[in-house]
Amino acid sequence: MPYWANAVAGIAPEAAPSIAPTRPMACRRRIPLETSLLMLCNPLWKRDPPLRSYQGRTFRRSSASRVSPPYTSLEENLHGAWRSPTKWGQCSITLVVLQTQRDPSSVVQVVQANAGHFLIDGRGSIRKEVSEMRKAIMANTFPAGMPLADQFHVSAETGFAGIEIGLAREGFFSIDGDPADTETVARLAHETGLTISGMLAGPLGQIPPTSNDPSVRAEAVRVVRRTIEVAPHLGVDTLLLVPGRVEVDVPYGVAWDRALAFVRELIPDCERHGITLAVENVWNRMIYSPIEMRHFVETIGHPLVGVYWDAGNHAPYTWPQHWPPVLGNHIRRVHVKGFNTNAGPTWPGFVRLLDGTIDWPAVMASLRAIGYDGWVTIEIGFGGANQSPAEILRKAREFSADMDTLLSM
Repeated sequence: MPYWANAVAGIAPEAAPSIAPTRPMACRRRIPLETSLLMLCNPLWKRDPPLRSYQGRTFRRSSASRVSPPYTSLEENLHGAWRSPTKWGQCSITLVVLQTQRDPSSVVQVVQANAGHFLIDGRGSIRKEVSEMRKAIMANTFPAGMPLADQFHVSAETGFAGIEIGLAREGFFSIDGDPADTETVARLAHETGLTISGMLAGPLGQIPPTSNDPSVRAEAVRVVRRTIEVAPHLGVDTLLLVPGRVEVDVPYGVAWDRALAFVRELIPDCERHGITLAVENVWNRMIYSPIEMRHFVETIGHPLVGVYWDAGNHAPYTWPQHWPPVLGNHIRRVHVKGFNTNAGPTWPGFVRLLDGTIDWPAVMASLRAIGYDGWVTIEIGFGGANQSPAEILRKAREFSADMDTLLSM
């Protein structure tokens, strides 16, 4: 029996460990700690969200293919290093101080994590040195009733680096559940080595933010606010958001205006907790083209509002590879799934990731062309509830292998 089969959903949380960077190693020249050490806090233990500011400056991420002059390579200029037991999104952190070619007294820092290398320059900005998309899986695609702990263990055992989760309507880790559940999930991520790559903003399919009922709209706001509060404690900085849907009694224009108002109402909460809302393209009868999506997020015009692009959801209506060039750096997360648009007994239908008619090499090329190097999450259902652990593991391994093939394209 796989070891995860004995995992218990209710892991008893232990006291949060005392987390502080260790003393620096010996250096040729002593560098003041306050100017040389990037203080990263641990999101697992209800501390401030990571990567907020350094010497009072807020960091912003951008992309760079290599270390740029006047900085030289890591190997040639290792000056001193500190190791910290902290976690950044459940990734181990190493801080390395580098000299520059022209001025040995000046330093920059490189943060090394399994997400790649990030160059921190003197202006307090971060540039990605190594581009690497990372694979994750959606927790809610596992068979119904499967404990969240088992989902984590299967994901880790089959090679996924991340898992995307969401608050349940009731029960364990739910919207109005026990706050201790959040610590339990954080510990679960830590024990399995998984990064919680994102969260669903809430079960908004059941409580659409564009409803004609004001009480439903208010409940949608409450649920998303609750998720925004929980996310930083799990190292999560991005939520998947479906902003509403068009109905026969909710015309497109009305739904559009209510969706914009809904997102705008949540922006102060996002600013307070450092959370990005990523709007997903789904089958909600609105925002069915990349130009509409770009117009939606640019109408809001806030850096904490972006796009959660699903490459498979609108494959019946558009060519997926046409979306990234239009959306550009608005894309904050990516979902992938297979879709078969060919006429026949299975049309239209979602299929195994690489079995459909989506031109995945073109999709991946379009993502790389815009410099996307974030999480890519597979969203394909495992099937019915009555499956053996061995069957679930087999499917998870297949999905993981498909993702490896996709990311190598």
